[in-house]
Amino acid sequence: MIHSTLAHALLIFGLTFVLEDVAVLGAALLVANSMVPLSWAAGSSFAGLWFGDLGLYFLALRLGRPVLQKPWFRRLLGKVDLGRSEAWFQHHGAATILLSRAIPGTRLPTYLADRKPRKWPPARCSPLPWLGPSENS
Repeated sequence: MIHSTLAHALLIFGLTFVLEDVAVLGAALLVANSMVPLSWAAGSSFAGLWFGDLGLYFLALRLGRPVLQKPWFRRLLGKVDLGRSEAWFQHHGAATILLSRAIPGTRLPTYLADRKPRKWPPARCSPLPWLGPSENS
């Protein structure tokens, strides 16, 4: 039984990196059908969402400003007014990051546009999966 439970938990964890909603829904169905204990399903879902958000945080932290100066990025989006976006993020940053969880594909660009990831400790980013809906909701 533990072997099957561990395999399901690893599957849930891995699937959160691909499709968060499907992973969480799948975990709920596994619990409802008594195939996985709630603690394993919730733990593996949380861990996958948490590590996924931390991965995006560190990706934005690593790429951040330099990616905005790349020629291919400038051709794609043109010149970016960083001063204006920084001022906007000073007032609306936390709400924007929470909202980006509900709009598919906007979390990484939001982290990249925000200058604060360099100032934020990773712990500030990590609870975000539980403060807002998932990215694909």
